[in-house]
Amino acid sequence: MGSHIPIDQPDPMYAAVAVEDSLWTEAKYKTEETASKLREAGYSSAGKLMNGHVNEILSQAMSESEADVLIMGAQGHGVIHRLMLGSTSLHQVVAEPYSVFLLRP
Repeated sequence: MGSHIPIDQPDPMYAAVAVEDSLWTEAKYKTEETASKLREAGYSSAGKLMNGHVNEILSQAMSESEADVLIMGAQGHGVIHRLMLGSTSLHQVVAEPYSVFLLRP
């Protein structure tokens, strides 16, 4: 994947790649920053960016890392929204074998 948009070729495909690269870079920075803060506080922590379906990736990461708990945020959608949209948090709490700690905004 490239991250440069040719000036003489304003193809939307190039713009999408640049945005994806930018978001990946930002996510990598924030992940390492968070893991670093947790390590400074005395916790064992590591960050890793992975590509794929979120529930499968979370399950894979928890299995590979042998972590004690998954900490994640919850959007707070109501029952109707959860039925229509699905919920990563709900899936993690109900369907996965590890402990999940949910933070609400």
